[in-house]
Formats: sequence, C-alpha cells, structure tokens
Amino acid sequence: MNYFFTGIGVSLIALLFASGCTQEQKEPKAIFRSKADERVPASAQANKVYPVYPWNDSDSPLKAITKEFLRCKGSSLNPPYIIYENGKEKDRIWDCGGFERHGLPVRNGQEYIYPVLLELLNFVQSSLQKRVIVTSGHRCPSHEQYIDEKHKTASTKHLIGGAVSFFIEGYETQMDKVVQEIIRYYALNPLFSGKKEYVEFSRNPTSDTQTAAWANKEVLVKVYLPNEGRNLDNRHPFPYLDIQVRFDRELNKPVACLWQDAQTYLRK
Repeated sequence: MNYFFTGIGVSLIALLFASGCTQEQKEPKAIFRSKADERVPASAQANKVYPVYPWNDSDSPLKAITKEFLRCKGSSLNPPYIIYENGKEKDRIWDCGGFERHGLPVRNGQEYIYPVLLELLNFVQSSLQKRVIVTSGHRCPSHEQYIDEKHKTASTKHLIGGAVSFFIEGYETQMDKVVQEIIRYYALNPLFSGKKEYVEFSRNPTSDTQTAAWANKEVLVKVYLPNEGRNLDNRHPFPYLDIQVRFDRELNKPVACLWQDAQTYLRK
C-alpha cells in the first residue's frame, strides 16, 4: 500500500511540474557535431544540461576509484578546434564522442586500465580521507589531437590507459604531501618488500614541469603548477599530479606507447 501511494505522489509531482513548464522553458534537444554538421551558435546550447560524468559524482565523497573514473572526457558537443595559417583556416580538428561513443583500451578482449593507477588513487584517497578528482584518464586518439594537434605522433600513455591526471580536494596546494603518500604506498606494500627499485624513488628533471619528477621502476610522478600542463581536460586553476606507468608488472616489461598502440580501444 505504501508503494502504491508513493507512486501516486511521484506521478502527481511530475504532472504538476510538466504542466507548469512553458514551451520556452523546455530543454532543447541534444546537439551533436560532426564534420558534416554546420556550426551551431553557442547561444543555441545555452540551456543544454550536460551529462553527469562518473568523476563529477559527489554522492559519496570517498567512492572507490574504478576504471569508470578514467574514461575519455571528449564530447561531440565541443566546437571544432580551428588551425589557421597565414590568417586563413587550414584545418579543423573535431573532438570524439567521449564515453558515449567509445570505451577504454582493450587487453585480452576486455577494457583495460593499468591496475597500479587504481591502486595508487585509492590508497591516497583512503590515506588522506579526501576525495580524488580525476581530471584526465584515458584519451582516445581523436581527443588527444583535439587537445593538441601536435600530439598526432606523441607517445603519451594516456592513450593506452597508462596515465592519470588528478588532484585531491583539500590538498590542492600540498602536492608534496600527495607525492609522499604515493611513495608510502610502495614502502608499506608487502609485494615490494626488499625491492629497492620499487621502494626507492629518484628525482628526474622533465622538459614540461618546473618541479623535478619522482620515479621508481614502475611509475613516474609529475607535479604540474597552475601555469603548466593546461589543456581541455585540465582547465582548472589548481596544481595537479600526473602518474605515468613505466613498467608493466603483468607482462614484465617496460611500458611504451606508439601511435599505432593507441588505436586498440573499444568502439561502440
């Protein structure tokens, strides 16, 4: 009986809400862009309600980080990136359709993200008791080129599910503390007991960060300051970390990414 009356109540609320909306208040239909589409003025999408992505879900502040959080953040709603040469349009680069149009990289017939990334993110989140905000996980080739057309021949490990960019709520200005938690994960994990190549980290200068990176056999950890590493996925004003996988424990070999490797992702 309670379920019956609850259902009636929900239906009445929905009916009253619908009757109170004018035609002008209703949301416009979703607009998808492709190479064949005409460009749609931004004003036509002013009231568009965008989907709630897994990484923006705040229902549970410490929700376990899964591969779902690392899905490509491309969107077919993004306008084209126009390349000009001598004042004239030379080319247009379109973004991908994001997680609605394609999946993650594939290994052995299944969607794949390097497990160590998930292990580290969950360890840091649990240790600091603050929410991990994943800003960039897997990037399909189309999204990577949309971010920067020079990346067509790049070897970024985001293409193969071997890198993640993120920051920690409440620790945006304490990147060193987050890095120390990553190092502590290796020191406390019995799997790496007595293995100096995993437990001991060295500092390595990089070409795109002012701060020297931290590295052991398995991962490279970079800190990007507010004036570094900004792209479509990282438009926030905070410093952030980027973890790249250097060594594949499962295959027992170094991780490398060639452009052709980036094509092995699940298409829908």
